[in-house]
Amino acid sequence: MKVFRIAMLICAVCCFAAPVLATSSRVASMGGGDDYFEDVNNVLRWYGSLASYDGTALFEFGATGVSGGALNRRAASILAELGGEASWGVGGLFLYGDDPDEVIRLAWGKSFGAVQIGLQWQLTWENDTYWHHGLYGPLDYETMDQTFGLGGRFELGPRTYMDAAVDIVQTYRGLSADSGPDFGAGYNHDTFGTRVRLFHGMSERTAIVPVLEFSRALHPEFNIYHETAARSRLYIKLFPVELIFNQANPEGTYQGRLRVHYELKELIDGRESEFVADSTTADFTLRKAEVKNIFVANLPLMTREGSKYILKVVTTDMLRRKGTTNFIHVDRSSVNTAQNYQVVSVTTGYPSFDKVFHSNEIFYVKYNRRGVDTVYIKYYKNDFPLPRPPVTNLSSPKPDFRPDSIFAFAYSDTVKYMLPLEGMYHIQVDPNQEGGLSLFPFRNTYPRVASVPNMVGPLVYLANSQEYNELINQTNLKLAMDNFWLQAGGNVQTS
Repeated sequence: MKVFRIAMLICAVCCFAAPVLATSSRVASMGGGDDYFEDVNNVLRWYGSLASYDGTALFEFGATGVSGGALNRRAASILAELGGEASWGVGGLFLYGDDPDEVIRLAWGKSFGAVQIGLQWQLTWENDTYWHHGLYGPLDYETMDQTFGLGGRFELGPRTYMDAAVDIVQTYRGLSADSGPDFGAGYNHDTFGTRVRLFHGMSERTAIVPVLEFSRALHPEFNIYHETAARSRLYIKLFPVELIFNQANPEGTYQGRLRVHYELKELIDGRESEFVADSTTADFTLRKAEVKNIFVANLPLMTREGSKYILKVVTTDMLRRKGTTNFIHVDRSSVNTAQNYQVVSVTTGYPSFDKVFHSNEIFYVKYNRRGVDTVYIKYYKNDFPLPRPPVTNLSSPKPDFRPDSIFAFAYSDTVKYMLPLEGMYHIQVDPNQEGGLSLFPFRNTYPRVASVPNMVGPLVYLANSQEYNELINQTNLKLAMDNFWLQAGGNVQTS
């Protein structure tokens, strides 16, 4: 989803003898961003401006109270010309952080006549330890963000230039315990953004600065759980890395603002009702020093048993004025639908927003009805036939949904579960009724393809029947795969 932010501001800029020595305090006083005025803070966002600031050194130290504590800030940076008369450009080193984050940023910029080019790389990392209710003892939490930036500045006149920048952010989050289960290799999440601004000086003290920004839309995830006969609950998960944080607030700390609005409409005979059954708008403030890898919130929904609904959810980053719209089916048609169950992670205490689990993940299962004393779990091996390619015009073989194993356990919402075998687990409180909750443990590398056998299956949709049958019967699958792609691509580079 493409989202644009367009802003126009006429700034009264007082010109001093050394205007480049602004600090983040000045940035905060002018709205928490450095789009609308020109000083050295620009190099952190408008990468092409770096070549204009060689020979600059900045140091900043301080502490700001946050929720009764202290956020320690320290920063140092130096920008210097490289190569002397050889003019290799301007290099920059930035070391700064807001506890407990540590940040290092390397930058390079060079002027080519009326065009300045800048490259930047930033690494942000944090390692911390949390005590998790005595279940596993200390948990080691690791976060790492990498930002790759490219920018250009184009001189258009004596008082006019255009800046353009693009950056890609790669985020890693991991959790491990000294004792207890292995939580896996963590996960990665990528996002990107691009922006353009035109800076036109009307006079020595006034400039007009239009800004155009595009960034990838928010990617919230949702979960519905029917708590009672008349109330359900919407859970929202969001990656804070997709939000904008700035210091334009009374506390002067980096904060983001999130708005969630929903409208619930009943489905009657498969058609959406014209009347809104329930709606609400909620605003959330996220403090960057406090949020971690994910942000989870929840809102109540007024629903009734025996009905189906369509839920429209609009999630908006209020600082960026960027939002995304999602539609969710709310199914209260019976007490056996999947939304009557809730899977809760033992590690985080949050509801699970996914139905795919690794074999080492531990979770609870909750069911919303009282009086249930037994939970039944049907296990199906992961040997379902692949659907036929659409071009064959042949019907796909129907899976055999007879379970390979059936387990019965005394029900309790404090019982811990693991899914050790690949396949499908179907959870029910009444095995004689349709419905229930299906969970899928795949290989621990899922969704990455990490072995040659995992690469073979998808080729059924690219190869003809003879090629595919020959391929799967090869003793050296790696060699057979290489030969397949070499024949398909014609050379190593294309393959």
